[in-house]
Amino acid sequence: MFQLFGLAQGVKKYCYWLSVSLPCLLLAICADLPLALTSTRGAIAQEDSNVQRTSAGEIYWYGESPQPQVLGAAYMVLESRDNQVVGGFFMYQSSFDCFYGRITNHSLQITVIPTYEPNHYPYAVQRSDTAIASPEGLAATPEFEGFHPLNRPDEVARHVLETCRHEYGDLVWQ
Repeated sequence: MFQLFGLAQGVKKYCYWLSVSLPCLLLAICADLPLALTSTRGAIAQEDSNVQRTSAGEIYWYGESPQPQVLGAAYMVLESRDNQVVGGFFMYQSSFDCFYGRITNHSLQITVIPTYEPNHYPYAVQRSDTAIASPEGLAATPEFEGFHPLNRPDEVARHVLETCRHEYGDLVWQ
């Protein structure tokens, strides 16, 4: 019986830690992404299986982990239309924050809308590739410092994107 009580206490402590530290962790992760460094690797215009194309735009999904659904890892999902984006940052079994902005040849320039805070704030995620721009949008899957491109978004990523698109899409795609 004492073992079950100890296990319950451990789970309770873990859940409390996760709910309290998650917003701080997301901010720390985002703040630690290098903003001044870029790679000299060139991107080659090619089809990429990591890009999901829709009639509205292209959907990209990234993770701090190269695997989906890793607890404690941050993920980013976004839709791009003519280099204008709407998306969200999230962790599995947690809340998420929406964002909107644009992709440039050097970075993702966004405004983040925290779920539990009243203030919006500007943020930039440095690209780790050299972009090749085209009139139709991005020629290759953009790569970002600290994130790995993932294949098609899973159910959680699609839910985050749909919610953020519904809330902020009209601000970007008029």
